This record gives sequence, structure tokens and C-alpha cells, in this order.
Amino acid sequence: MTKPVQARSFDAIAADYDAHRPSYPPALFDAVEELAGVPLAGARVADVGAGTGLGTARLHERGARVTAVEPGDGMAEQFRRSLPDVSLVRGDGNNLPLRTGSMDLITYAQAWHWTDPARSIPEARRVLRPGGALALWWNDGDPSVEWLVDQENRMR
Repeated sequence: MTKPVQARSFDAIAADYDAHRPSYPPALFDAVEELAGVPLAGARVADVGAGTGLGTARLHERGARVTAVEPGDGMAEQFRRSLPDVSLVRGDGNNLPLRTGSMDLITYAQAWHWTDPARSIPEARRVLRPGGALALWWNDGDPSVEWLVDQENRMR
């Protein structure tokens, strides 16, 4: 399977994904603002690989002017049900359907691994305004929670 095919494998279960996938803590967005040097309120943000909009919703709540970028049909349909007032364009990080220099921040909430960095890095640089930033994040297990550690050990 290629990365684009794998990335769209969630389409068939988009509603379940939306209902059960954990969101992100407020501290994450505080860190994004601090490390990127970009206040979210009023910032032009592209949330690439937005899926059903879990990260997009948190950015939007912080006052960002978000444009979600999503390749999958099922995920985009669920996104539109969850966030009808947020802009959504179809595409992926390897070929962003966005104007050159149009974004203050580009985010990938658990989606960077679906890209080809040889293509997605130049695309991010093209779309970011001078001084803009790229933020990538993933959910990780909390090693202080015993049952999560046990689960990780079983999976290994």
C-alpha cells in the first residue's frame, strides 16, 4: 500500500474515528503559539490532513482563521458535519491547494507521517508567509498511567 492509499483508509470509519479519537489539550496550543511565535488569534492557519477536524476545532476555538486540507472523502464529509463554518479544501501536504505565502502557520495533527517530506517540505515553505511556522504533533501514551504502559507492552 502507498502512503496516500493508507492515509485514506480511515474514510470508511470516519464517524467512529470522530467519536473515539482523543482531541488535544489546551497546553499543546499554548506551546504551538510560544514555539512558533505565532499567536493563534487571527492567524491564517492551514491544518493539513485535518481528518474529521479534531485539531482544526481547537485552532478555530483559539480564534485562528483555519483552512482545513483533507484528501479523504469520508473524513471530509464528517468534517463538514462537525465544523460547517470552517473552510475545507481537498488536497494533501504533497501538493497544497493554497496560495503561495498565504499562511502564518501550517499544522499537521497526527498527519505528517502520511506525506513525502521531499515534496511536503517545499510545499510548506511555498505556502508559508515569510516568518511563518510549521507545527507537527502526535498523541503519545502517558507513561505515568499504568494501564497504558501495560497496553504498550502487550502491543510490543
